[in-house]
Amino acid sequence: MGIGFVLALAGAAMLYVSKGDVKTSAQTNTPYTSTWTASSVLTVDARVGTSQVGQAALGVWGWTVAGTVGSKSFTETWQAPSITGVSFTPRSVGCDLVGLNAQQLLGGCFADQNEIGGPDTSSYTFAVRPPSEVVSNKSRYNSGSGLQRAISCINSPRNGDETECLIQSGSYAFQHVHEPGFPSRDRWLGGGVLMPLVWTVTGSIRN
Repeated sequence: MGIGFVLALAGAAMLYVSKGDVKTSAQTNTPYTSTWTASSVLTVDARVGTSQVGQAALGVWGWTVAGTVGSKSFTETWQAPSITGVSFTPRSVGCDLVGLNAQQLLGGCFADQNEIGGPDTSSYTFAVRPPSEVVSNKSRYNSGSGLQRAISCINSPRNGDETECLIQSGSYAFQHVHEPGFPSRDRWLGGGVLMPLVWTVTGSIRN
């Protein structure tokens, strides 16, 4: 529930009298309910040579909220900051943050591409999409059942008969791995985090 609505309820609990004294009214319990629905999610994609690994969903980037308090109803939208121009650029060891507003976004990345041949990862890029439009690529190495959107795998352009995956490793965090699950070939290539520090909330109250 938004801060404006909470303050409105707090104000309704105070009784002002003519002498300037303030008396609190008898405590009452007003039940409320709210339903939060994700309207958009943050995704990450890795560019490897001329290939894209896919869209791995990292976390919710927008909410719609609807609820009631007593006889009143309310709606809200919660929106995280813009990510226009934000990307991570891996080096042979290390990573550059590009276009990051550190006051609004918590970000960090690291990459180690010295341990594997073939094309290097040139960038990790981000997008905000409706949940229904998140599409992950699934190679034969990730052919289990279910629609997976927090993991995306392709046949690796580094070695075409192997696999390369982007994996959500926690809310707003990811790892980039070559041949996960094969001890003799498994390589950690990179990873990072991009998390909102600011939410913009707008809403309305209906009597």
